[in-house]
Amino acid sequence: METLKRIVLPILVLSQIAWMVGCQNQNAQWTNDLSDLLTNTGLREDLPVDTKLGTLSITGYPADVVHLSYSTNSSYLNVNETTGEVRLSQQLRYRDTPTFGVTFFARDARQGIAEERVVTVNVRGVNHAPYFDVPSYQVSIKDSLPVGTTFYTFIYFSDVDTGPNGTVTLTCDTNTNQVACQTFALSMNPAAGKPYSYLGSVSTLVILNYNNLTKYTLPLVVTDQGNPPLSTTATLTVNIESQFQRQPVFLNTPITLNVDEGMSSAASLGYVQARPGGVNVTAPLGFRISEDAKRWFYLEPTNYDVQLNIYSATIRTYGNINRAALSSDQYSFEITVAELLNGQPTQVASVTTVQVKVNDTNTFSPTFATNSSDVKVLEGLGVGAIIPGFTVGVIDLDQGDNGFFSIQVTGVKPSPVSDIFLVQPTSAQSSATVYLIANKPEYLSYDDPNKRQYQLVITARETRTAQQNSGTTSVTITILNRNNNPPVFTRSEYLTSLVDNRPVGTTVTDQIRASDTNSGDAGRITYSIAAGNQNLYFLIDQNQATITLAKMLTYAVTGQYVVLTILARDGTGLNATATLRIQIIDSTHQGPKFQPPFIDTIVLENQVDLRPPIQFVASPLQRDRVVAYRIIGGNQGLFNLTTNPPSDASKQPTGTITMNRGVDYNDTPNRSGVIQLIVEANSGGTDPLTTNLTINVYVQDSNNHPPVFSPTTYSTVVTEITPPETYLLTLNATDRDAPNTNNSKIHYVISGGSRDNFVVDYTTGVIRIASRPNLTIDRFGDQYNITVLAIDEGSPPNTATAMVYVKVKDSVYRPPTFSSQTFTFYVNENATRNTVIGTTPAQSPDPRAMLSYSIRPGSITARNKNLQPVTSSNLTFNYNTSFAIFNSSIVLNGPLSYEYFVRTDFQVQAVVTNPDTNGTISPAIANVTIFIVRPVQNVDTVTFLDPANGSVYVSIYNMLPVGTQLYQLVALYAQNTPISRYTYTAQAPESAGYIDVNNQTGSITLVQNLAAIRLTLPMNFTYFVTASANPPRTTSAVVTVVVNVKDINAEIPVFSQVRYNFTIYNNATQGNFIGRISATIPGSPQNPVTYALQGAYPDAFFIDNRTGDIRVNNAALVNSLLLFPLFGQAYSENSPRTQVVVYINVIHFYNSKPPVFRLPSYTFYTLDKTPISSIIGQVNAYNPDVYYSSTINYTASGNGTEYFQIDPVTGSIQTKKSLMFSPDPYVLNVTATSSGVPVQSSFATVRIFVANVSSGSGIGFYVPSSDLETYYAYVNCFNCPIVTIKGYSTRPQPSLTFNLSIPGYDGPRNFTLNPTGDQTATDLRTNGTLKLDVFKRWQTVCLTLTDTSPPSTLATTRCINVTFVSSQPPGFDLCPWYNGSALQANISEHMDPGTYVATVVACSPEKPPNDTNMIYTITDGNGPIDCYGGKVPFKIDPVSGNITTLVTLLWNCTRSITLNVTVSYPNGTKAADGSTRQVVITIDPTDSSGPTFGSLLPGACRGIGTEVTDGILDFTPPGTVFIQMYAGDCDAPQFGKHSYTFDPSGITFRLPGDSVYVQNVPNAFVINNSTGNIMTNLLNYRQYSRGYFEMTVVATDDKMRSATAKLTVFIVREGQRIKFVFGKTPNDLRPVAQDFVDGTNNFLSQYNTNLNSYKAYGVVLSTHIDKNAYYYFNETDMCFEVIRQGNMPEVLPAMEAIRLFPPDSTSSWNQIMTDLYWKYGVTGGPQVCYVKTTTHWWSGYWFLWWFLIALALFIFVIALILNILACCFWPMYTRGYLKSRPYIVLDEPPVTSPVSDFEWQESMHRIN
Repeated sequence: METLKRIVLPILVLSQIAWMVGCQNQNAQWTNDLSDLLTNTGLREDLPVDTKLGTLSITGYPADVVHLSYSTNSSYLNVNETTGEVRLSQQLRYRDTPTFGVTFFARDARQGIAEERVVTVNVRGVNHAPYFDVPSYQVSIKDSLPVGTTFYTFIYFSDVDTGPNGTVTLTCDTNTNQVACQTFALSMNPAAGKPYSYLGSVSTLVILNYNNLTKYTLPLVVTDQGNPPLSTTATLTVNIESQFQRQPVFLNTPITLNVDEGMSSAASLGYVQARPGGVNVTAPLGFRISEDAKRWFYLEPTNYDVQLNIYSATIRTYGNINRAALSSDQYSFEITVAELLNGQPTQVASVTTVQVKVNDTNTFSPTFATNSSDVKVLEGLGVGAIIPGFTVGVIDLDQGDNGFFSIQVTGVKPSPVSDIFLVQPTSAQSSATVYLIANKPEYLSYDDPNKRQYQLVITARETRTAQQNSGTTSVTITILNRNNNPPVFTRSEYLTSLVDNRPVGTTVTDQIRASDTNSGDAGRITYSIAAGNQNLYFLIDQNQATITLAKMLTYAVTGQYVVLTILARDGTGLNATATLRIQIIDSTHQGPKFQPPFIDTIVLENQVDLRPPIQFVASPLQRDRVVAYRIIGGNQGLFNLTTNPPSDASKQPTGTITMNRGVDYNDTPNRSGVIQLIVEANSGGTDPLTTNLTINVYVQDSNNHPPVFSPTTYSTVVTEITPPETYLLTLNATDRDAPNTNNSKIHYVISGGSRDNFVVDYTTGVIRIASRPNLTIDRFGDQYNITVLAIDEGSPPNTATAMVYVKVKDSVYRPPTFSSQTFTFYVNENATRNTVIGTTPAQSPDPRAMLSYSIRPGSITARNKNLQPVTSSNLTFNYNTSFAIFNSSIVLNGPLSYEYFVRTDFQVQAVVTNPDTNGTISPAIANVTIFIVRPVQNVDTVTFLDPANGSVYVSIYNMLPVGTQLYQLVALYAQNTPISRYTYTAQAPESAGYIDVNNQTGSITLVQNLAAIRLTLPMNFTYFVTASANPPRTTSAVVTVVVNVKDINAEIPVFSQVRYNFTIYNNATQGNFIGRISATIPGSPQNPVTYALQGAYPDAFFIDNRTGDIRVNNAALVNSLLLFPLFGQAYSENSPRTQVVVYINVIHFYNSKPPVFRLPSYTFYTLDKTPISSIIGQVNAYNPDVYYSSTINYTASGNGTEYFQIDPVTGSIQTKKSLMFSPDPYVLNVTATSSGVPVQSSFATVRIFVANVSSGSGIGFYVPSSDLETYYAYVNCFNCPIVTIKGYSTRPQPSLTFNLSIPGYDGPRNFTLNPTGDQTATDLRTNGTLKLDVFKRWQTVCLTLTDTSPPSTLATTRCINVTFVSSQPPGFDLCPWYNGSALQANISEHMDPGTYVATVVACSPEKPPNDTNMIYTITDGNGPIDCYGGKVPFKIDPVSGNITTLVTLLWNCTRSITLNVTVSYPNGTKAADGSTRQVVITIDPTDSSGPTFGSLLPGACRGIGTEVTDGILDFTPPGTVFIQMYAGDCDAPQFGKHSYTFDPSGITFRLPGDSVYVQNVPNAFVINNSTGNIMTNLLNYRQYSRGYFEMTVVATDDKMRSATAKLTVFIVREGQRIKFVFGKTPNDLRPVAQDFVDGTNNFLSQYNTNLNSYKAYGVVLSTHIDKNAYYYFNETDMCFEVIRQGNMPEVLPAMEAIRLFPPDSTSSWNQIMTDLYWKYGVTGGPQVCYVKTTTHWWSGYWFLWWFLIALALFIFVIALILNILACCFWPMYTRGYLKSRPYIVLDEPPVTSPVSDFEWQESMHRIN
């Protein structure tokens, strides 16, 4: 029983479970299996991949089944496992799979529950347009082709559809070209092996005739049978060739010419010969130069030798060959020879290239752009300053050594010294811009009448030629009064004495004087007491500076001295101060009295003779006293005082001061050059009285210190192609002579070693590359040892020498050259593959260049035995692949056949690769000719290769130079060995002596000057040339050479001027008119002249070849230079060219560069007791633009402006009011602004530290104010600066010292104090003992300042913190994880500002490894950042290195930005390498935007506009696209796809001024759903020409987001006027209206469609009227007529061209019109012009409205009065006067029909 239970019970349980599952499963049902969409509706085959189709769902599962998943077995669909969402995963193709089945699964893996559903998917086909494989086909056939011949079967076209959509027909569009369609027939057949594809064939329908038409263009159309049918077009060009056609054969190619520039006009250079191609062809030939870019050459009219059937022409020069117009000495042009038909060239033609080498000759002299200049400059220039307002261009058009010249000032009148002015540069090659430098500006002073004007002569002289040609220009420089001279006191300190009992009004002193060199009111001086007059004891006369006593003095109050600060101010606001020291004498206790109370004397530096000698005497007021003297102050052991006994008892002893040793200027207190002695006179006795005498000893500096370079040697590295004027380094020299004197002013000059490739700035010592350097190593070597002198201005001057070593690195930049321009080889037709035929070696002047060779694509041509070109390749003997080149060797690459081609010509190019950049240099080209020779049975044969028919015909002119090569004969022995034995004989004795044949080469050369011989021209000379085989062979061949000599006589155009000088400004824009050159042909002034322009900058300008008008082409290039030397050329159809020099000077009135401060920041120190208007410092900026002169004005802002002011002219900073101590420095933000257009500004920061003297002890430190400020010091660094500490003392003669201490520290001395030369300052420096791994990271350092001057010692202490930083800078490359690559980061667009992006981490080279003192900064960023205001949209935390966003990023604005992040220590220390790391941040796109017709961002986010106006002509055919309504989208392209439709409201037609009339015309236009192109759809729009259409275009993206734009289309009749709308009144617009029209016409004439026949006639201005007939008095309509002429496009191109937002919104011409719109205020247009006809003649004068209304009222009143009079007096008149008349006739007024006062202006009248 138990066993039975164990068996049965599990079976029952399992059965129950199975039953439950089965029962529950029976309730599961599919609620959505997508069968309705997939089966019933079907899927369109053009449905995009990843399109959502729906979501699967199933019901009936138990509640606990929660792990249900979905799947499918189909490769076309993708099912989301969790949600059941179904998307298309593979593109559908109806023709391949019109239907397929798919199974969907729903299963729960845990409980084993599963459901499946099979669904059939039907694919719906979409009609695709058929397409051709290429847009155009081309074929050439003979005119002898029989009718019905199928000659072309390669028109390949396809249609991917099936059924009617895929059934296509091929037709010819007779509407486009009826003649071609009636000449040829089309047929089509399925393409074998290619389903859905077809091959079209073409056959002849009629007999062809080459003489009637040489080319047909068949418009092909392939159309399917869809609904609607779709079609595609292509063209087939059929070229007709004559059945007798043979291309002419050149007989003397290749042609190489060697010419000198400046050759005489009509000089004969060579000849060209050709004969007709084919056999027995006698068609006439004509030569022409088909490609001569410079127009240097022409051909003599063709001559013909009837017997030989040879045509020839002589190559001559117009005489205008100029080497300066070429970048190298090589030039080439092409000659075309063609068969003539009815005197006109046909397509039966051949072309050859003539290689020309142009030799430079010294034909030009250095020439200045102007002969004279007048310059006016303000006085006060600094040493080395550029003379503003003067630059002159100088040019020597010769090349190489002929173009080197020196530049110098050769004459100055008057000439007090020789070097008042210097010229820069001093040497140049080819051209230079010359400017003058003020070398000794002290001679440029308006204050001295003898220094107000100078006449200079500047000479440019050739330096490397025998002729030493030169040119000069004169300059007159006039000095103007700047009125910038401040007043100058006669003394800096005045001394006097005053007894305290003097009455009020007593004159204290009248000796104070100041002078001012300014003129007029600017030089008038007023005086005031600026400081020291606290008790108002004194008055000063503001005009005479006389000081008087204002109230009684009290000695007990004033003390012994009163010090007054006297201020002198001139009319310009400039001022100066002096000190008046008044000794107050106690009237009750008077001591001895010195008279005068002070003495001045002078002593020469390091000498002891005082001039004048010092002797003094003091008289006591009490007769019984004897005076004794002593020095109590200022003596430094230099002076001795001697008391001399009196000569008698009635006199007092005298004192004498002498020097016991000399003193250096630098040893005087504060290097002031003044030693002040205080001498005391003591009256002696029991109650001695004293008085002091002040003696000022002025030490006069002598030039006893030479300049000193520090260091004395410099080195740098450049490359051969370092750009001109590149900064290299700055020399530093100092002079210890007295500052601000000539003895210490230093100038720098190069004395040798520069080879004209380097220059030094005369004032700053900056070394730069010269303006026209030649740094090629193979010319001057790779090492320059430049000697630079530092010269002071002392007398005599002292010098110092420094060496600058410049290493030049080799650069690969020059093109290679072949050893020869032409190579000729011979190869046997039986030669095997890889046979070396010859070599074409080339070399590069750069030793590191890598050369590679190749055959130039498309250059291979071949000729058959008849020397006719081979036009197609044989499958076996393919001349295109017969030869190859390896290194420089040409090898055989395929089989040869003499029957197929006997000659091959091609070009070999040698390319240089730069090993540094892997870039390539411009290639060198050489011509290669290979003759295929056939082995013959009779090897003992001599054969001339060319000409093959045994005769040569050469035509030359009698002006051909002696030595010109006339022809090159080539003969072979046994058809493979070149002949080297040639002899010749003349047919007649009179022909001998004119030519010579080289007996080895076969070259025929002219050896007689034909112009010197009286010949009857034309004349033929005949010669016989024999080519003989080398002995012992006796075989030979003979060729006949006929030389035809002709006379030359031609007139050339003559220019109206011998030289043209034009001037433009440096803000020129493209198209600006510059000037006109004019030439006529003597004797034939009515003949038209053609103009051309040549020069070193061919793209800078363009010339109208009909009028000679020169205009700007490349504005950026024009505005960057000063002078353009050009050649204007003139020629006619039958005359050679003549040329004239054209100089275009660019005046730089445009201020292109901001001023540059000498220092980026300034620091000044002063005391809080500093008097008002005291100068505490000066900032200085200069204009770096050497081409532009401007004055600089200074302004200041910041918290310091309350106490300080800046002189706007000099930059001097003065106190503005009484100063107050501040713990922080006062800050001035100084702006330097240069005058000009536009105004340019730069900025500098000024910090002013004010010491707290008023409340202090008289000694202290300047701010920074508080102790324990932090500074940084290098470890392991000896004598490295940390900070400069500055102190002060209020004593008049302080003696200051600094001492250093470190509290609580007894270790090694880590710091030291270095003197600065100023006793008020000291430098705290390291001494090399700091170690990060020994000491803590910082130390406290205290400095004690002590003043030991009498009467007592003063001291104060200040402590600071010094933090240790590594002497080795931090870097990213020091981190162990750094791999050298940029840090990559990604962020999605549209994230909020402040979003984290990435973190950069750098490491320190010292321990500990994580140096927290490092600071991170973003130095710059590369990428499109215009959307963010041009600023990098990221910021970095300086401590953590975290990078975050600053703004919301947009993918369509910026795809990627590269940041440069720099790490440094707080003191700025950073590494040269490794301190910067790039961070590349990629912006990931999101689908979060939508379409817009407006403008969100530049670029792809901008649409055409929300309101668009356009127009079409009333006869525009259907299917014409006239506008693209495109929408922008800020999403990425994969998200920003739009479809375009018309709004359901449809298309409406309206009449202007009629708001009621509306007509729906739904089929007026159609729109392309994909592109937004709007096309015409009506056969004719004539009935709508009085109105306009309105429609709304809707753009929708994949997420059904949409945008709308309103489109208004005007229907324009031919000749109807169009208008622009301006946002200004007619009166405001009228002065500039014609300027706008000129600019628009100029633009239209350059538009890429042919708009030359569209002309805008006279302008009509009127008050703006909109399409509803409303007036707008503040706006203006400008109407003009657009005339359509000739076979022009159907759509009015003026509207298409001028539209503000064309489809190609990034094109340059759109920017031109946008600028015109913005400049003149255009708000709409172009539109149809319609105005009130009754007011159009005065519209714009809105004020006349009121006048007309008043006039109407006046007329009404007069009429009313007349009516009343008539009523009263008319009966009397009729009863009286009219009764006397027999009868009267009254004319009836004409009947007028009412006319609407609003009508279209459709007349064609022109308003001029």
